Amino acid sequence: MDDFEACANRLKKYLDDLREFEGSDLSGKKDYYAASMLAFSAINESLRAAELLMAEEAMPAPATYREMMGILAGKQAISAHLAGRMKLLVTTRNMIAHEYGEIMPKDVSGFVSKSGTLREFIAALMRRREGRKQRKNGRNGKK
Repeated sequence: MDDFEACANRLKKYLDDLREFEGSDLSGKKDYYAASMLAFSAINESLRAAELLMAEEAMPAPATYREMMGILAGKQAISAHLAGRMKLLVTTRNMIAHEYGEIMPKDVSGFVSKSGTLREFIAALMRRREGRKQRKNGRNGKK
């Protein structure tokens, strides 16, 4: 298993764990902090997977995570619509990272309800990677 696959597996685990909080108001302190940390970790893993894919394909290095989404969309690794939704999740990540006390349970609940975007994102990256492998193997005569 390479770094990208390990990252994708961690992301899937975080997202599966986040499902436990779907429909919860996160009013309990333990649930609030657990869901916040899972949200932060899930977003970070998705960004790490994107960084790995971008390095594999020698895409330009972004200055920000929001710029990363534009580059991925420009290279057709993800759709423009998905890039826009990911930019919103990057904002959530930055709120958690830099203004943790400002985040309300409803903000984290909102993220939990949008976590499918991360599933869609990693699936798009995996499709991109698999397509590249298939093209490479086709050029090398492998099946």
